[in-house]
Amino acid sequence: MRGSSGTYGFVRSNVRWDLREGKKNPELEAVMAQAGRHFVRIPDLEVAAGNRIAQMLKLPDGYTALVTAGAAAAIQSGLAGILTGDNETFIKQIPDLTGMKSEVIIQKSHRNPFDHQLRTTGIKLVEIETAMIVSLLTCEYLLHSFM
Repeated sequence: MRGSSGTYGFVRSNVRWDLREGKKNPELEAVMAQAGRHFVRIPDLEVAAGNRIAQMLKLPDGYTALVTAGAAAAIQSGLAGILTGDNETFIKQIPDLTGMKSEVIIQKSHRNPFDHQLRTTGIKLVEIETAMIVSLLTCEYLLHSFM
C-alpha cells in the first residue's frame, strides 16, 4: 500500500515463519508478495522520510531531517555539514580542507570504531585526556584554532 509520503509502507518482520510454532505465516507471506511487486529508490525513500519527520517536528520551511543508512553515514554527513555549511565550493572539495577548519577535539575515552567516519572528511582528530583540566592555555588554543 502506498503511503502518504509517496513511498510504500513496510512490515516489521524479517521472517517468513512463525518462530513460536514453526509454521508459515500466510499473512506475512501475502504482505511480502505484495511489497515485492513494488520498487522504491532508497535515496527517494530517505528524502520522503526526512520530509515527513520535518513535518512531524514542525520544522520551519526549508528545513528537513536527514535520514541516512545508519550511524556511520549520519556521523560523516553531520561533520561534513559542520565543516562546509552551505558553501558549495567547500562541499565539492571535501576531503581537501583547504580554507576550512581541519581539527576536531575528541576525548580519549570517547574514541570508538566510528572515528574513521570523522577522518574520511579529511579532519585530524585532536585527542585530549578525559581528566584534563581546562586551563587558560587550552581555552586560548581552542579559540585560536576554531575561530
